[in-house]
Amino acid sequence: MVIPVEIRKSSSLHDGFQDHLEPLESLDLQKCRTVNELVRAMGKTSFQGRNVGEAADILHEMVQDKDCFVVLTLSGAMTPAKMGLVICDMIDHGMVNAVVSTGALMTHGFVESRGMKHFKYRPGLMNDTELYQKGYDRIYDTLELEKNLDDAELIVRQVLDGIAQGTTLCSSFITRELGRHLHEHVPGRGILKSAFEKNVPVYIPAFTDCELGLDIGLYNRRLAKLGRQPLNFNPYLDLDGFTKLISQQKSIGIFTVGGGVPRNWAQQVAPYLDIIKKRLQDPCPSCRGKGCNGCNYRGFIADDGEPVILYKYGVRICPEPAHWGGLCLHKDTKIEVPRNLEKYPEGIPIKDLAGKSNIPVYSFAENIVLANIRRVVKTGKKKLYTVNFAWVSGWSQEGKQLNTGSIVASADHKLLMKDGGYKKVSELKQNDRLMPFNTYYKADVHGKYRFISLNNGSKIAEHQLIGKYISGRPISANEVVHHHDHNTLNNELDNLLIMEKREHVRYHRSIEITETRHKRAQTLSRISDPKEMRRKSMRFWGNISEERYEALCAQRKESALQQEERIRRSMVAKSYWSNLSEKERKIRLKRAHYGTRQRWRALSPEIRSALVARERNPRFIRGISEDMIKDALIQENGSLPNAAKAIGISLKTFNKRREMYRVDKSWIHQNCVENHFVTSIEYFGEDETYDLTVDDTHNFVANGIVVSNSGCTYSEGVSWGKFIPPEMGGRYAEVLVDATVAWPLIVKAVMERMGIS
Repeated sequence: MVIPVEIRKSSSLHDGFQDHLEPLESLDLQKCRTVNELVRAMGKTSFQGRNVGEAADILHEMVQDKDCFVVLTLSGAMTPAKMGLVICDMIDHGMVNAVVSTGALMTHGFVESRGMKHFKYRPGLMNDTELYQKGYDRIYDTLELEKNLDDAELIVRQVLDGIAQGTTLCSSFITRELGRHLHEHVPGRGILKSAFEKNVPVYIPAFTDCELGLDIGLYNRRLAKLGRQPLNFNPYLDLDGFTKLISQQKSIGIFTVGGGVPRNWAQQVAPYLDIIKKRLQDPCPSCRGKGCNGCNYRGFIADDGEPVILYKYGVRICPEPAHWGGLCLHKDTKIEVPRNLEKYPEGIPIKDLAGKSNIPVYSFAENIVLANIRRVVKTGKKKLYTVNFAWVSGWSQEGKQLNTGSIVASADHKLLMKDGGYKKVSELKQNDRLMPFNTYYKADVHGKYRFISLNNGSKIAEHQLIGKYISGRPISANEVVHHHDHNTLNNELDNLLIMEKREHVRYHRSIEITETRHKRAQTLSRISDPKEMRRKSMRFWGNISEERYEALCAQRKESALQQEERIRRSMVAKSYWSNLSEKERKIRLKRAHYGTRQRWRALSPEIRSALVARERNPRFIRGISEDMIKDALIQENGSLPNAAKAIGISLKTFNKRREMYRVDKSWIHQNCVENHFVTSIEYFGEDETYDLTVDDTHNFVANGIVVSNSGCTYSEGVSWGKFIPPEMGGRYAEVLVDATVAWPLIVKAVMERMGIS
């Protein structure tokens, strides 16, 4: 709309000051004599310069607030980048009350505290292979000596030797003991030394993902070899200890360098306190929490002594833009949630989930699980890219049978790789293997069911997995998951009910038609009662003496060797099998093969090899080793028929030998099959995108692959119940600059404001 000039002239134009707007000022370096004056002046400029100034203001306010408990979270290679003493300054001068860090950052900081050196890497003049051979570990543009890590392990071993046997470890306990060692034996400054001296706990949520974690694993292996009890490690001591500490504060603030696990682990304390109150309650034994008519059951209610507390202040320094990590998927992306598979065979479009929350979605945590969707929102138009992928669905005489798929996402969105790591769309290359969500359908007398393949090579019926999610526990052997509407493809939560098997059988018998009931009665009349047969057998064998038993066994063994007896037994067996239906024969053969396979798998490789060597059956094919089986499968890309053909044996013989050597579906899945590999990446264009946030696992299934969960900006954190809203006094700043540039400036400016020279 164009406003006429005469109307605009006649209106009252504002000058900015009457609306209490804050004016900007040019950065005058001649007036900046200290770091604090420079940072204050930067706060009156624009872009990241302004963010640096505002971050210093918020950190100073956070530190000056006597009621505020400040949490410092650290990720990235900050200690190899020589930022360790900045952390020491923050701890020593009371700017930090707790630290949450990656293990690698604390490992390299511990190395530095012991006086060991890092060195400068020169790109183009140094070769990574030669660095490896000489014992140098490159971290971006810094070199760590492998010898440093070996020497650090000796110190860790010494510290652990002083811990009482039977002590349960956690990361905050270990970092405190390492800090004690530095305090007692090492001059100079160090992160863990300062933390110990100022009684600042240091938490490492992903403790096994670092050299210190590996050192403790190595220590426990030494204990096991000596026949001593290994040290136990319980990460929930950290979680509950940090939660208790936070719940006792009047106000909390967070200063974040980078992001990752430390940031999320520290921020999730408020939602954790919230769900303790909401969920720590026994469900009604009748309706199991689903709500029955007139249900007034309360059960055990969580203790209300620990209040829910939100972060009032937040400062983050990270070179990535604020929206990075926010999920940006095309509006038509299909999301895998429990649903009616007849109505939504490929999944529910993400645009149809907008505005919904607290519903389950398929996710990945070592295996396929169900996780809770916190929210689904529209995020506007963005530039998108199409990731095309393919997977092998089988083999024929023509070769591989390939299926194809695709997903449309923003360039910075991450996909889960088959090796467990994440890659942005912009980082993907051809033949990169994506983490798949494999399903297939199978029908029986009751109906058609969808099965989900797990990462360990096994499978589970979808309705059983959902039943486990509904009940919050595994489904027991005497329970089934029943479909209310008798549609076995309708796996909506409201359509599933967990029932005891007897109750389920009685229900279906009560509604079955006369013809079905008559067929079932005829089937039962043709077979013997197995309980009665077992009772008679036990009565006979239980009443004979030991001598009689030995005599019967010897007689049976002797008669079995006679030609007449062998012929008789063969005729009895043929008669028995010929009277069975084809379905019954398949069931009994499957049970027999399963039992044989389980007995072979229970044997050690040495015993199996010895039995194979002594095999006298002339039909047994010798010379087929375990390596031959595996090599053939790898060469034929996991195809069993082709692998058997390559060796020159029948598929039946190949499968028997494969099972003998424990080359199961899981091994083939991991080593042979090219499952969901990237074929190409193309620019899609601009279109509407949506954002989906998942609790716990931070990923979910979309278009048949596992994709990353959204990140958390401070504004998002408000919606998640992590931060106090700005209108209620919350203050936040995000500095999108390399931490090695902005962090020292901000901390030094605040130190000068505090009068620390």
